[in-house]
Amino acid sequence: MAGLLLLIVTAVVMDHLGVFGDHEDDLSRYDHKQGEVHRVIDGDSAVVSVNSQEVLIHLMGVDAPDMKFTDQQVEEYWSTQARNYLLERLTNKTITLKLDPQQTRDRFGRLLVYAYLSDTDNINLGMVRDGYAYADRREKHLMEAQFESAEAEARQRRRGLWMDITVQLMPTWRQHWLEERKQGSTEP
Repeated sequence: MAGLLLLIVTAVVMDHLGVFGDHEDDLSRYDHKQGEVHRVIDGDSAVVSVNSQEVLIHLMGVDAPDMKFTDQQVEEYWSTQARNYLLERLTNKTITLKLDPQQTRDRFGRLLVYAYLSDTDNINLGMVRDGYAYADRREKHLMEAQFESAEAEARQRRRGLWMDITVQLMPTWRQHWLEERKQGSTEP
């Protein structure tokens, strides 16, 4: 019984400290707040300082190619270009974070944000529009229609990663999504 009580008290304290990434707390703490970008991790995530607290962010609705780490470092198609694009756009810049009220954290605990350099300069949308990232269709979000439209235009104009990509170079989730679409279109 004492062990159960200790577990409950520990969980309450951890929740109070924000370990579990409370949805409402994230909205009040980060939504429409400005932060300074300290470090770009890869093509769709960075470390940002908001109110003197560092937070790991992930660009909502975006999946940029990443480095794969196995026995040796293997570069995924277009990962270096995606990271360099984000480095150029965000390094030592102040951004405004906007959160989607439906979901504030991903499964890794990263804060999901739409990052803005100005009122109209949405970094997430720019990544997709300029061909440095895919419109991530795995999670619903407020701007998915704009991201899908931007990706369609980037594909048509063969921007960035769309210049010479093959299905085999795409992430696994996207290959499955394309296969499902293909199967769905052949059924009556």
